[in-house]
Amino acid sequence: MATATAPRIDVYAILPPTPSNPQWVHCLSLPLETMHSFRFSEKPMKWIRFAIGVVIGAEGDLSTTPNNLDIIDYNAALLPGSVKLYYHISDKESQQIFVVNRQTTHTSTSTSASTPQTTFWDNIMSRDTCCVLTGCEAEGCDAAYLLPQSKGDEYIQTYTERRSRDPGGNDIIRYIDSSRNGLLLNCVAHRTLGKDLGFLMTPNFALNTDDIDPSAPPNERRCTSHVFKRFGATMSDALRPGSQLRVLNTPDFPPAIVFDAVYAGAVVTHFATKSFKDTITSSLDKLYYCVEGKAASPVGPLDGYAAAVEKFDAPKPDYFDALLIIPYCMASPDEVQNMMRKAQEKAEEEEHRRAREKVGAWLDQVASNS
Repeated sequence: MATATAPRIDVYAILPPTPSNPQWVHCLSLPLETMHSFRFSEKPMKWIRFAIGVVIGAEGDLSTTPNNLDIIDYNAALLPGSVKLYYHISDKESQQIFVVNRQTTHTSTSTSASTPQTTFWDNIMSRDTCCVLTGCEAEGCDAAYLLPQSKGDEYIQTYTERRSRDPGGNDIIRYIDSSRNGLLLNCVAHRTLGKDLGFLMTPNFALNTDDIDPSAPPNERRCTSHVFKRFGATMSDALRPGSQLRVLNTPDFPPAIVFDAVYAGAVVTHFATKSFKDTITSSLDKLYYCVEGKAASPVGPLDGYAAAVEKFDAPKPDYFDALLIIPYCMASPDEVQNMMRKAQEKAEEEEHRRAREKVGAWLDQVASNS
């Protein structure tokens, strides 16, 4: 007699959002037992919307049907049986994923060029002074990179440009060693960061702060520690599941999109389906090319990522690489080129529009003063 499958929530998304032949891809599989046990949010459907959104890199809505956007009740409790949910993304959000060369229209707020790791430590230590999670003294802490230092400047600039939500581009980071890419964390939290530990910044497009803590004001800015694995008492004391991260209102504090990257890493680690992971892995060799032994942005099949790994002993891809490749993983190289070209054209059109608005405002001011 076959064993019954434990009930779960399966989440699908169209990838890529704008190709000639879009496909619904089974991205996440969330066991109901885990959802009830970990209780990431008082509104689990809202949390699922956030989780798939930060993985895909686009804001959308969940529906129970693939063909029509019949938005689910986000305030509803989890149903007792298995269910399939489909993450619908608007055309506007599809364009958001493929934004390119945003640096031509915005000025970075990063504090300095890429600096030695010792300077990174000094900057983080000066700002945070102690572990921002537990408050333990700095002697037991690491200056932890949120996006790994090994990814380099090109990666963090590309990632934050594509995920930017600030109209002025103030959440774009140019340098991997920027203090906006780090936190002072105890050593246990550092080791588990992005794998078993994530920090949920609220409010966001899917969740208000009172969806996490009903006693909190809905629009209170808060960052909550979420642990995705059961640990013993000692580890739990260091990770403080459900506790608040100390959030600083300073220009050099990490922007929300970087916290989202770490959270997405934990979601992918624990809930991504095997088929989704296999699709991403196979896409790396198809869409990445090698420049001086490093994996560059996905622009065409000039050289395989796998060949680069073998030839240059480059690091094997991890979930941070997955966050960049996901929007392209079901597209052919020609489609990727076409999507990037269209995104470039839209970026240039937007820049021209802004320039015209500035000139028009200046002319109006001159006319009113004459």
